[in-house]
Amino acid sequence: MTAKTIPPAARRVHLAADALALALAAGLPLYFPNGYVGLVGDKFGYLLACLAVGAAALLAGLAAARGRAALRLRPDAAGFCLLGLCACYALAWYFAQDRYTALWGLSGRKNGLVLYLACTAVYAIVRVAGSPGLPALLPRVLAAAGCAVTALCWLNFFLLDPLDAYYVFLPDDGALFLGTVGNINFTGALLCLCLPLAACRWLYGPRRQWGWFACALFLAGGLLPTGSDAAWLGCAAALAAAVCSRRATTRTLARLCLLAAGLGGCALLCWLLLLALPSRGALRTVSAALCSPAALVWAALCLLAARWLARRPQTA
Repeated sequence: MTAKTIPPAARRVHLAADALALALAAGLPLYFPNGYVGLVGDKFGYLLACLAVGAAALLAGLAAARGRAALRLRPDAAGFCLLGLCACYALAWYFAQDRYTALWGLSGRKNGLVLYLACTAVYAIVRVAGSPGLPALLPRVLAAAGCAVTALCWLNFFLLDPLDAYYVFLPDDGALFLGTVGNINFTGALLCLCLPLAACRWLYGPRRQWGWFACALFLAGGLLPTGSDAAWLGCAAALAAAVCSRRATTRTLARLCLLAAGLGGCALLCWLLLLALPSRGALRTVSAALCSPAALVWAALCLLAARWLARRPQTA
């Protein structure tokens, strides 16, 4: 069904769901109202506000569209899974020793059942009422937001603070916080979401889409200042799953080697910049191991492997 054939009333319903998805995909990583003080609570409030506005707009659109007729909604297996999740949330709250903490989470963390219920509701709205073009648009918005956060992480790592966010932290604590997401593990979790999306479009695109290559490389380079071990493991596992889940040709492997070579170039550049510029903190674990002169060697080897694979016949 194209945009021209969608009834106007149903189009308003799709618009409400799409606006909710895009507001969260672009706004939630970049929302940064008061520095790192109360950042988790601020983002939690942003999530609930977007959900409330989106749900109200969706209900208004459904009323104008006379309910299910315009959308032709059909229950599927995913819907029953969501109902099962909600039942699990209810049971967890009922049997919790401290029901208030179970509902709202620990103080300052907002990791209670309300968060899970809100995420479940957002998924249900987007799945049921999202427009046909949303799956193609959403990865682009997520990748753009991830690149913006990554750029700010690099600036913060080299003691540049355009958002004036570090004034509340002691110098010993500031190294744990980068970008607009929060600490290094939160930033790494965002990269675990954005990097595989961009990398898959580079690996499996019908032609060489250098924009997606640059995006994936920039996001992969963001793992260096972040220094989160879980982020390195998560991105590696996601890329491995992406390669194994589809038919990998020699062209796919060549593009993967080219991406690895680009990451080696980023690691070498980071090592050179650390020799010349002050940084907020030392590189950690995997990042520290990669950022060395040896990065030039494995970048060259990956380039040679990419060139050799690109000349091979396109077989699995």
